Amino acid sequence: MNHSTNTSHKKHYCYTLFKNFDKILAELDLVYQLNHNPEKGREAEKILSAFLSEYIPKKYKISTGFVLNHNRGISNQCDILIYDDIEMPNLFSGHANKVIHILSLRAVIESKMNLSDSNMITKENEKFESIKKLYREDPEIKNLLYGEPLTILFAYRSYLDEQKLLTALNKLENKNIDLIFCANLGVFDYYYDEEKREYKYRNILGQSSGWNDPYTTEENYKVTKEKVAFALFYSQLLDKLSQIKLTKNFDDDFSYLNLFMQSSLYLD
Repeated sequence: MNHSTNTSHKKHYCYTLFKNFDKILAELDLVYQLNHNPEKGREAEKILSAFLSEYIPKKYKISTGFVLNHNRGISNQCDILIYDDIEMPNLFSGHANKVIHILSLRAVIESKMNLSDSNMITKENEKFESIKKLYREDPEIKNLLYGEPLTILFAYRSYLDEQKLLTALNKLENKNIDLIFCANLGVFDYYYDEEKREYKYRNILGQSSGWNDPYTTEENYKVTKEKVAFALFYSQLLDKLSQIKLTKNFDDDFSYLNLFMQSSLYLD
């Protein structure tokens, strides 16, 4: 493949994501006109779920629901679950919710219309902690599943500026949020600061994409910070999902009969 063809494919990839975010924002404009705040949140969540259902690899499924660990119990309700039902089916499928096993979970996303203050960061971090414990505190699960399921905070807007958001994130004693998307700010993850010997959050928008300012393409298409952030978020999500998989120990050590016998204790 020559350089020009490769560049063309990259542009097509980016434009596809940009235009999908245009569609999301257009739908969101209608949601903002609703007077009932809980319904706004649910509709915004469904808009994101619909995009993910269409554009992430088909081996992954999307649902609202609960996560079960047969040794540790069941989680609180999660806005969006991304799970692999090829290797392992869900345990219960209702009209609105599913119960899936921690071994099939690949990501949990909490969707927010707005990040209004630092208390929301603390609250979401605490909520994600229950998901992390289902994996981290169970040696059997860690032996069978390579990589922790992702915890993602997705916000269409933040009233905190970038520095205040980073301050709130870095104040967290236990950092349970793996990835944060804020359309007007960027995409945040955390890394290990060798000099300070601690984990810290950072905005990876400028570092990963070379983003500077809005611009208009030769085709007269306007590229904004929000669109670039969304494309970066989607790319990060796919990369990170691909790294979480069942280990070779799964086929040797896992028993569905044993799972049923233990899990049934929590489904009464």
